[in-house]
Amino acid sequence: MKLIAVLFVVLLILPSTSAFNYLVVSPQFGHSHSTFMGKVADSLSDAGHNVTILNILIASKFRGRPYTKSTKDIVYMETTEELDQISSLMESGDFSRYWTEEGSMLETIPSYQGFMKIFEKVYINVKQQTDVLDELKESRPKYDVILFESFMFMAKAIQEYLEIPVFIPVTSVTHDGRLAELCGEPASPSYLSGYFTNYGNIMNFQERLTNTISYFLGKIILEYPKWKTLHDPTKRLELDSVYHHAPYVFVNSNPYIDFPRPMLAKTIQVGGLTVDVKKLRSEKLDEKWNTTLEARPHSILVSFGSMFKSIYMPESYKLNFVKVMKSFKNVTFIWKYESEETGFSQGAENIVFNKWIPQTALLADSRLSAFLTHGGLGSVNELSYLGKPAILCPLFADQLRNAKMLARHNGAIEISKFDLADYKTLQSAIHRILFDKSITENALNLAKRLENQPMKPKELLVRHAEFAAEFGEQPGLDCNIRNMTFIEFYLLDVFGFLASIVLLVLLVIYFAAKKITGMLVKKLKRD
Repeated sequence: MKLIAVLFVVLLILPSTSAFNYLVVSPQFGHSHSTFMGKVADSLSDAGHNVTILNILIASKFRGRPYTKSTKDIVYMETTEELDQISSLMESGDFSRYWTEEGSMLETIPSYQGFMKIFEKVYINVKQQTDVLDELKESRPKYDVILFESFMFMAKAIQEYLEIPVFIPVTSVTHDGRLAELCGEPASPSYLSGYFTNYGNIMNFQERLTNTISYFLGKIILEYPKWKTLHDPTKRLELDSVYHHAPYVFVNSNPYIDFPRPMLAKTIQVGGLTVDVKKLRSEKLDEKWNTTLEARPHSILVSFGSMFKSIYMPESYKLNFVKVMKSFKNVTFIWKYESEETGFSQGAENIVFNKWIPQTALLADSRLSAFLTHGGLGSVNELSYLGKPAILCPLFADQLRNAKMLARHNGAIEISKFDLADYKTLQSAIHRILFDKSITENALNLAKRLENQPMKPKELLVRHAEFAAEFGEQPGLDCNIRNMTFIEFYLLDVFGFLASIVLLVLLVIYFAAKKITGMLVKKLKRD
């Protein structure tokens, strides 16, 4: 009986001793970023670990709205009036310009600089709330690992302040070129688009030239902030020089969707982590949406996300959109539109406007024919896993890359945002997505591959996070490329040395031949 009692106690203790303690830092900055970090936290929590989410609020309206389902331990760092004002300005229509701008390198740079200024304000706010971190120190077990988005540099200061031994950078986009290079991963502009360009992986000369300029501009403009640590205002916070110590890097990329590229073993692709196909297919639509989908033989969902709102679309785009939609009498268009002022759509009985739509439930429903989207990575992953044909109309930044990435699988069509004002182009794209059966077949084929991929994203994340918590830094995965100069990496010194030897040999041969020829000429003259 005693032996049984001992075994029972051991079994009770075992789960708690095998659990690790994780801190996930998730500033409320953009729906897709917060959703992804929330899913990272939930995945670890579902695996039985102790997870705390530190929500650094950019705006007070986000308080109490964590993008998480399983993680219960949520701690907030409050926002300031200044950050609230910045957030309001961002949502007041500033993004409307992306509907009409070319999205060129010179237009994109100021946007990135603006984001960096916001992060500067956020860090100042963090420094004023170290009492929240002190509370974490006192009331929680010591954290084994901290996870944070790679460009949220304030999290590195939090790691140092809380003395967390291991950190794992996370990126909610498919690729972070600067982070890759800091870890020793090659990121040549010959095949990999930079921050200010999104050409995909096959580029012509002009695109490679622009991409190369963008690559070097990014190194100059996107400097790492020169911040001081939280515990010592005289000590510089080390950022770029320490990222290679991370045992792993989690990226929101999936090898069966994304462009292939050379990667290190420490780069773990967890793209699709936010998509639970089984759960999505179990979602039920209410009577309103069932009636909408049953109204006509075909239906198309139109949504440009939460940041790039349809209400800011130029009037010429809206009018052309309506004109094209009216030409498809047997198609219901479900348009996520953020206002009730829809006078531009008079006479269009087949358009259903709504400020909010159950996007995932609609995508999972077989009665929805296609999706017209801006190509945000969250939407791209959802429609890929659910096998839904799509028209991708990117507006800004990584959306252009996402569109090219998915369109190459031939289950989606890419159009330009300027095509929204072109009747023939837009009508042709909608006609193809509805009636070209090969597009639907390719979309479903991609979904089958994703469903049967050898390792699921959630499993990859959890197992590597556990390994990192147990064994810490992995020096064996550290690639020396990060220490190499431009000359060394491209073997310019080696080629220069070999060229010198070849040149020397040629000179020796030349002068030897010249001397021999001269001697022969003299001999012939004497003879």
